Amino acid sequence: MSNKFIAYTILFLTYLNSFSQSIPNDTIVKKDGTKIIENFKTIIVHNEYLITSKYELSMEKIKSINDNHLKKIAIPLKDIDKVINNSIYIKKRKFLNENDVIWESETNNHKRKVWVHSRSERKTVVLPNGKLRLLESLVEGKCDLYIDFIVITSAIDFNLYNVNNYYYVHRKNEWKSTLFKGLGEFIKTKRIDYFDDCAKAKEFIKTRKKLSQQEIIELVKLYNEYCDSKK
Repeated sequence: MSNKFIAYTILFLTYLNSFSQSIPNDTIVKKDGTKIIENFKTIIVHNEYLITSKYELSMEKIKSINDNHLKKIAIPLKDIDKVINNSIYIKKRKFLNENDVIWESETNNHKRKVWVHSRSERKTVVLPNGKLRLLESLVEGKCDLYIDFIVITSAIDFNLYNVNNYYYVHRKNEWKSTLFKGLGEFIKTKRIDYFDDCAKAKEFIKTRKKLSQQEIIELVKLYNEYCDSKK
């Protein structure tokens, strides 16, 4: 192994480390207000418990954990309000959009590429079947909007798959969420009656046969701004 290769390897690791040290830590916020702030390498839900670890854990190993041990090493979802994840990734400058947050750093001065800070928030949601799930939050307000991604793989060719978006809405006075099942990122508006108590929302839906993800976000924000969620 050449000295030049070793020098480049050390330089590259130092470069990555400069980012990792400045990225905000992932945070678990419990319903009682307690915050657990660590660098989680593995964070996954199993049997309505949130498992965190500093090491990579295979799903096979996670599934082998019995319920009694699970209660000792994991946090029940019923005690968790939300999980905030932070990460950075490199992106070409010409593909940046208005929602991208550039990660400011002395090393972030490349002409063609830039490091982008990604912050996602997942909240504990009661599904229509009564089970708990951590879902990515898209809108918060009188009515909350969450998203889940369902991957459907072809039985003939496992390399062929579709990703359908499942949207969940939830008013503050409701116990369970309501599901809008998507085809790809779209949902059909034909049978949506959830927003019937809101004239502006009904008019928004009436003018469209289907809604994209951005339009669903716009719809829920419209509802929160103009309509009463008492129902």
